[in-house]
Amino acid sequence: MVRFQLQFSPKAELDFASLEPKLRQRVVDKLGMFLNNEIPTENLEGNFQNFYKLRVGDYRIVYELTETSVMRVRLIGHRSRVYKDLKRLLDS
Repeated sequence: MVRFQLQFSPKAELDFASLEPKLRQRVVDKLGMFLNNEIPTENLEGNFQNFYKLRVGDYRIVYELTETSVMRVRLIGHRSRVYKDLKRLLDS
């Protein structure tokens, strides 16, 4: 069983802080499930193949996994815009 350390990027911290309290708790619960190895990783495709996602209703948690067992959350956002935000992040 792999144990991951959780890190938030500055953008993910802002995203998390802007969520409504109930949604914020759902994100915490989903991250806990992942960290406890209760759910598998789900790769993104195409230009985002080094990233993974967790689904929380209509919201997505986009993260990376490092070789040193770090889960680095990059973005949290509504599915209608989170991938556009990821593209913008990678292009900058």
